[in-house]
Amino acid sequence: MVPAHVITLFSKLLFSLLSNWIALLNIYYMYLFIFGFRLEDGVLATYNEHEDSVYSVEWSSADPWTFASLSYDGRLVISKVPRAEKYMILL
Repeated sequence: MVPAHVITLFSKLLFSLLSNWIALLNIYYMYLFIFGFRLEDGVLATYNEHEDSVYSVEWSSADPWTFASLSYDGRLVISKVPRAEKYMILL
């Protein structure tokens, strides 16, 4: 038998998670209603600065539109999200 206080705590936690999920879903649908479109997943740009396989990619902690890539041969390349794509995301 599960104690009543455990069931109550579990039900409150479940209700809280469900409420947060519904709130996020409402924000998403409101965004779609206001702007009338959704950005699709896909390739934004290709970068050919590396001569070998890319080993790692990291986003900048200082600028959300800048990222660095490191190839297997040790080449480090700093790149930015293309301006047109940035405006599509922001506007």
